[in-house]
Amino acid sequence: LVAVAAFAVGAALPSLFTGAVSSKAYDALSREAKMAALWSRITANETSSPWPANPGALLFGESMLPTMETVSDELPAGRSKVIHTVGAIAKARFVVNGGGNYTGVLGSGADTMLLRLSSAREPNISKPGPQASFIP
Repeated sequence: LVAVAAFAVGAALPSLFTGAVSSKAYDALSREAKMAALWSRITANETSSPWPANPGALLFGESMLPTMETVSDELPAGRSKVIHTVGAIAKARFVVNGGGNYTGVLGSGADTMLLRLSSAREPNISKPGPQASFIP
């Protein structure tokens, strides 16, 4: 991983876009245009979300199927991000140094990527939750 371009410190990823990045028009965009659309929305508000008071109750109080079955660059409409709500996000690229016999992103790398690091709970307990999103 090289070339971290920018950070939105404390940025959370609520469902900011509600349909804007899960449409046929969005799907037809180039990866650079998708990144520009996502990044402008991510950096539009760098205010940190609050830590959830009881994420376990929220997390296990609703089905995860809508989130797991939705193919999108955003949470399904109406869903709240109840765990790993506070973190930092960066533009990055994934560089492959060769030597492996991999295909796809692991074989060729990616120049359009979002990397997010977050904590599951308020920082008195460190349980990092890294996330990497490759933009096709």
